[in-house]
Amino acid sequence: MIELTIQQNTLAAALNIVTRASRPNGLATSFELVRLDASPGRLMLSCFNGEFAASGTIPAQCLPALAQAQVDIASTCVNAATLREVVQAVSGEVALHFGESELRLECGSNKSCLRASAESLPAIEAVN
Repeated sequence: MIELTIQQNTLAAALNIVTRASRPNGLATSFELVRLDASPGRLMLSCFNGEFAASGTIPAQCLPALAQAQVDIASTCVNAATLREVVQAVSGEVALHFGESELRLECGSNKSCLRASAESLPAIEAVN
């Protein structure tokens, strides 16, 4: 399991930017999702609406448990609007825990679990 920490305002700003590419009430569930790709030191967020895609990479600090894990990267897709609302409701440092079927967020005494979607978005390659 990959675990990262990131400042709430940084995560909220990145979510606001990339989720503009998703459209709520779309015909396909995947258009309501945000894809999170985590690796040591970074978090990449991606959204896609069938026509346009947006992605952004932000620095993130690895939690100590990562040093013992044998996982190099974790990916999950969750509902973009729900994730955005949860992130906007907290302040300070947010810990993201990537599980097999959920994304767990912790910020102080606040804890939220978002179910990972069975549907997934395509990975967006970084532009050089």
